[in-house]
Amino acid sequence: MRSSRFSFESRLGIIYGMEVKRLLRSRRLKLMTLLMFLPVIVYFFTHEEITEYSTRALRISFQVNFSTYLVNFWASVIGQLVVIILMSELLGSEIDKGTIRVLLTKPVRKSELVIGKFLGGLTGMLVVFGLPYLVMQIYMVLLYKQGFTGLRATFGDLLYSLEVTLLLLGSLGAFAMALSVVLSRPPLYASLASFGVIFVAQFILPQLPFFDDPPRGSRSTTSSEFS
Repeated sequence: MRSSRFSFESRLGIIYGMEVKRLLRSRRLKLMTLLMFLPVIVYFFTHEEITEYSTRALRISFQVNFSTYLVNFWASVIGQLVVIILMSELLGSEIDKGTIRVLLTKPVRKSELVIGKFLGGLTGMLVVFGLPYLVMQIYMVLLYKQGFTGLRATFGDLLYSLEVTLLLLGSLGAFAMALSVVLSRPPLYASLASFGVIFVAQFILPQLPFFDDPPRGSRSTTSSEFS
């Protein structure tokens, strides 16, 4: 029992380690990380003049700015597209190149391969979003002249923002990863299909009258029938 569990953890660790190394070396991950630094650059040039240098003012400004950039950039269409491209490539590239067959000939289960790849993708997401979050936190702490006290005061908010990002975008990444296996096509097709589904769900369906106000839609249908 213990030996089988150990072998499972060891195989999973090997797959995870190889995937993380591959992602950290990839140019795509570096470009994605640089893209996620855009809100930090915007804040650097556009932040308001500081009138109160206190821990309380720092926390309020930190929460407001992070929530704003999280909704408008990091977890918006741009962040979603980055995650879709990153996660759909994990298994999609193996299927497209045919290396998935070589991997499955090894003493590795399909579940171990999928879990290891997914955890590696989550680690890549942690790098892509975590570094900009951390840099922005440090910059704001220095801006408000709070030092270690400011870092400690905003650390919980930083972790909360990162957890929300990984939870929301991680579920989207899992969907993109599953779709790349179903389509069995180059990762680009899975990325486009995933983004198309998410785009329809977020922007097209809410514009339909029934989804906007179901009772009103049913009332209009009933009135038209009587007329």
